[in-house]
Amino acid sequence: IQLFQMWLQYNLIPERLSALLSDATIVKCGVAISGDAERLSLLYGLRVRGLVDLESIATARGFGIAPSLSELTKHFYGSDHPI
Repeated sequence: IQLFQMWLQYNLIPERLSALLSDATIVKCGVAISGDAERLSLLYGLRVRGLVDLESIATARGFGIAPSLSELTKHFYGSDHPI
């Protein structure tokens, strides 16, 4: 993550990372991930595809206010689990 932040700081997005983020056949998931994708699009012109927003799934499963990815991990694994 820190390396990715460094690339963003200097407006350098590696070609392979750009290809991965734009590949709809590679699933990227997270809580409120659409906001992250929108930010990458606005700031760097990246088109992020293949997103699964866990926030809507969690809400539909009765979690109420959408939990963080860490909270979902704790719920399903019983503790912090390296993702």
